[in-house]
Amino acid sequence: MKYYLPMVVVVVGSTQFAGAGDITGKVSLKGTPKPEVPIDLGASCGPLNPNKVTTRHYVASKDGGLANVFVYLKDAKAAPGAARLTPIIPVVVAQDNKVWKTSTKFHDLFHLPPEKWEEVRSYLPDFSFRLLQLVELPFDMIAGTPDGRLALRALKAQAAGKLLEDPVWEPALLRVVSAEV
Repeated sequence: MKYYLPMVVVVVGSTQFAGAGDITGKVSLKGTPKPEVPIDLGASCGPLNPNKVTTRHYVASKDGGLANVFVYLKDAKAAPGAARLTPIIPVVVAQDNKVWKTSTKFHDLFHLPPEKWEEVRSYLPDFSFRLLQLVELPFDMIAGTPDGRLALRALKAQAAGKLLEDPVWEPALLRVVSAEV
């Protein structure tokens, strides 16, 4: 049996520790990348997509800036001035129109047969997350940045079938939302 848990995950970072620093920069692609590999969509999906679909191993801008880059910091805890890593507080946003009755322990979200559970237990992180239930919050009690408040209001309204109603599109909020939104 498969379980699907529709959710949006928002990760909120805390303030920086004293002595910690920021890392900034740009990763560039020099030269010509290998050609992307065609993806076979099979007999059932292939006819639905007339365009050729390929992998996207290298996503680069015209100036060579590379997207989707993973930067690994070896021995980050031992970096000068960085006593500890900055904590991250995981938040799951329940955007349904009903209250979720679920555990807020990450490992409880997995449905595995008992004999498989012991095999994977040591690989699953053991942490709790904050469950933000939009259905329980009135529109005017959704806090955060203007862009974040508008996004959460839209998620809440869409689930309730109220996307075009006034509480979502409050003029005072819309005046302070960034132009990119």
